[in-house]
Amino acid sequence: AYSPRATTGRSICVRLCDGYFFPLGTLASGADIPRHQEACEAACPQAEVALFTLAPGATDVARARGPDGVLY
Repeated sequence: AYSPRATTGRSICVRLCDGYFFPLGTLASGADIPRHQEACEAACPQAEVALFTLAPGATDVARARGPDGVLY
């Protein structure tokens, strides 16, 4: 289960095999996380992915946090 540190902001899908990432959308609340996780997995069906979150107003992907709370 995903345990986000940020419950609002934006989500970013990261393909773990090569680090490729792309934005998914806006998170209105933590309740949006499962839907964004499903979209991330559907976008890269043959690869392991992780959903990262950016806090509201953040623009630098290096500030995105993964499911374990670690920065990208």
